[in-house]
Parts: sequence; structure tokens; C-alpha cells
Amino acid sequence: MSRIRSGKRATVFHLGMPKTGTTHIQSLSRANEAKLLSEGVLYPNVRKEIGDFAHHSLSGDLADKLAGGQSIGDYSALEGRKEHIVLSSEGFSELSNGGMKSLAGLHPARDRFGVLYFRDLAGFARSFTQELVKHGWPESFTTAVYADHLRTFAFDPTKLHLGNQLPVAQRCVAAFGDRGSIFVAYNNVVDQGDDLFVHFWQQVIGIETKSMSTVAPFPNRHVGFDVLETNRLLNVALVGVDDSPGPWAHRWLLDNLSEIRNEMPELHRLADYRESAPVDAGEGIALETERQLFKQYAGQFVNAAGAGRIFQRDHRTVLEWADIERFCKDHPVVVQKMQTLARKCSKDALRD
Repeated sequence: MSRIRSGKRATVFHLGMPKTGTTHIQSLSRANEAKLLSEGVLYPNVRKEIGDFAHHSLSGDLADKLAGGQSIGDYSALEGRKEHIVLSSEGFSELSNGGMKSLAGLHPARDRFGVLYFRDLAGFARSFTQELVKHGWPESFTTAVYADHLRTFAFDPTKLHLGNQLPVAQRCVAAFGDRGSIFVAYNNVVDQGDDLFVHFWQQVIGIETKSMSTVAPFPNRHVGFDVLETNRLLNVALVGVDDSPGPWAHRWLLDNLSEIRNEMPELHRLADYRESAPVDAGEGIALETERQLFKQYAGQFVNAAGAGRIFQRDHRTVLEWADIERFCKDHPVVVQKMQTLARKCSKDALRD
């Protein structure tokens, strides 16, 4: 990306994909906004955004087919700035062909680049399902439905659009061209122990980060089996008291986890109701997707493994869930305690 350091000004669109460290990169970019500006790069803060560190509303506007209207005027007006510009939202990767082209056309007088991160489907499936539960995904309320979805994630990810890496890559290249499309293998960065924020700014954009903070102000924590299944139980209980679960409930749960476990020792028995489905990124559709991505777009990657593969290592994981209906039947006191907990959560928690 040293091309943005010479010639005319550039706008770089960090497109995602989801679950590839986007929150980490975005939150640290906002925290280091002034230092980035001193390096000649604007990470803009022109509109009140979710979390105040990314540019999700722009992707929402484009997805709603409002491109060219008043709703994106504040972002399109940035074209006149003297600095290079970086805009980031994982929502950009979910835009249609037309939406992606509208995004690329936001600053027509500048050089424009689209940056996409790709993650192995095994790790992506695990992280993505956790995110769904955190956000109160209705399909996770009933074990039979949830388990069916998880098995589909494991054995046929394309059916639920988890294996959509090729279409996203195609939309990016169609909008930004070969020269303007830059792809990164997320796993190869993480497996080498490199920080994603540092890698993005130094290796992709070309900005030195030695003087910048790398302590994430908004860490996206991985949670284990017990916490995730407790989250599902809480989500169900919230619906039972006429509330709508979401990420606010997940944060409240983490903040009060010790107290909840002390009040409900029965939760330690959740593991007795565990079921699972293995996911191997080196097999089946996941492997075929990776090979097709390499075959068509190896030249766009800054760090592909080579030899027909994008990722340097095979990755495996296990999707896990508990039969919470059977658990609640065997431990009816948990149902009562969870309803009480849900009312307390609704009363105490700060909403988004």
C-alpha cells in the first residue's frame, strides 16, 4: 500500500470481513486518531456512530440504497481534505454489488482502495456463533433450532452464507479493481503473534505505529462454554419477562458472572448436557473455498501462504451447545432464579 504515499490523495476502505479483528483495529484507530493525523492520515469522526470508533452508519446508508442522498453528504464531503482517509466498517463487506460500487465511488477524485481480511471458516464459525448469542439471536433460544444451525455451520457453511468469501472478494474487485483490492489472511497475522492494529497500519497502510497505544479500549473477549450457555439461558429468561436480549445483556452477564455463579451453583452442571460438532478448515467446503480464493485472488493477498493455500496452518475447532430444555427440566429452580436474574438485568443494565 505504499502507493498511497505518493501521487494523489487516497481513501482506503477497510471492508471487514466480520470476526477478523475489526473492532480491535477500529477502536485503536480512534484512540490514536490524533497521532494518525500527524502522519497525514485522517480516521474521521464526522457522525455519532455505534461505539464511536467505526463508520457503520455509512454502510447502513448504502445498504438502504441512500447513496447520493443527503444521508452520506457528510462522508462524501471528506473528499476535499488534504490528508489520506481511512474508513472502516465490517458492514461494508456485506454490501451488494451496487452498494460496494457506490462505496468505491464516494470520493471519485481520489485513489480508492478496498481492504478485506479473510479468516479460516473453522475459527470464523466459532466466533460468529458466539457473537450471535451475545446479540440475542432468536434462533439460539431453542436448543433444537440452535443445534441444527450449528451443525449447518460446521458441515455446510455456504448454506447459511458463512462461506461467502468468494462473492465478497468478487464484489470488492468489481468495485475497486485489481489494483485497488488488497486482501489479508487474518490467521497468518494472528498465528505469527502480530498485533492486528499494528499490522494493518504498518504492513497494509504504511504508517509507523511505534508511538501509538496498542492497549485496546474495547476488547472483544472470547467466552467459554459455561458463559455462552449461561448467556443463552439469560436470553431465554429475558424474553420470558417481556424483554429483548442483546449485547447489553451479555456485558451485564460478564460484569456479574461471579455473583451469578454463586447464586446458581447448578450452572456448574451445564457441562453434563453438552453436545458438539467438530469443524475442520482443512476439509470439505471450507478447504474448497480456501483453494478457490487462492486460485482466483492470490495476487491480491499481502500474506497468502502459497502452494495453493491462503492460510499457513489448518485450523480446527468444536462448536458446542447444551440441551438447555433438558437442563431446566432437571433443575427447575434454575428457571425461577433465571427469571429473577432477568428482571434484575433489565433494571440494572445500561442499554446501547
